Amino acid sequence: MLKETFQEFENHEVIESVVDHLRKKGFEKIKVDNGEFEKPSTLTRRETGEEFVPNITATKGSSKCYFEFVEKKKQVQKKLIDKWSLLSAFAEFKEGKLFLIVPNGKLSYTQRLLKKNEEINADILPLKIIK
Repeated sequence: MLKETFQEFENHEVIESVVDHLRKKGFEKIKVDNGEFEKPSTLTRRETGEEFVPNITATKGSSKCYFEFVEKKKQVQKKLIDKWSLLSAFAEFKEGKLFLIVPNGKLSYTQRLLKKNEEINADILPLKIIK
């Protein structure tokens, strides 16, 4: 599982800000991969059996959206791309969207990754507009 990428953001204040932002935007059934919230379901890639837990999931109407915090760690970049690709596919299947929550200083990194991996359909959500 790709737990490393969420470690940096297990700051309660940041998570609360994101959850509050999502509620204000009309999202419901918000689940967070953090001990204080209900945990999102584990997703499994059929081809490899690899399992991923989304950082945050939420619904809006009949759509289910996935939210991932971006962290720049070279050693997990391949797993990160695999996870985003899977979440993008699940979001499309559930008539939702994948949102990448980008902290200050990681916007260009995220844009480059998305450009190199065009199969990932994701919107960028800068963390600074949430706080």
